[in-house]
Parts: sequence; C-alpha cells; structure tokens
Amino acid sequence: MIPVSHTITPLIREIFKESPDKTLPKIIGDWDSKGLISKSNPVHFIFNIASLCLLPAIALPMVEAITDVRILNDKVFQEKRIQSISYLLKKGMLK
Repeated sequence: MIPVSHTITPLIREIFKESPDKTLPKIIGDWDSKGLISKSNPVHFIFNIASLCLLPAIALPMVEAITDVRILNDKVFQEKRIQSISYLLKKGMLK
C-alpha cells in the first residue's frame, strides 16, 4: 500500500510550482524578516496553520458527539471560531 503522503505531496507540490517566487516557505520567511510574525520555522508554521484549518473539519463529528451541540451550520459558532483562531495567532504566533 502506497502511503497517502506519496500521492498527495506531488499534487500539492504541483499546485505551488505555478508561482515559484511565492512559495509558502518563502512567504513565511519574508513575513519573519519583515517582523510580521514571531521567529518561526516555516515547516512548523505551515503545520500549525494547516492543523487549524483541517482538524476542525475532520473532528467536527467527534466534537458534536461529545458536546451534543450541532455546530456544522451554526453561524454564531463559525464567527466565534474565526475570533478564536485570530486570537490564537495574534497572541501565540504573530507579533
């Protein structure tokens, strides 16, 4: 069985190849050099942002089951989620 990363990685690489001067690690490095973010390893930064974006979609059924709260189409929850992520980024990753 081929690991998923061996299938997905080339696809994602192809997407970012379209703009070689604007690769995500370079953009993150530029943010760092301009003082827009705290000192961060671009690989870890990408993992942190990706997890904030992907895990909620994957974990939604589990969170709904555990909390017995329907959040999928809850606009108030979605707005609070945006605020929560913004706060985390500003206090934990951004200057």
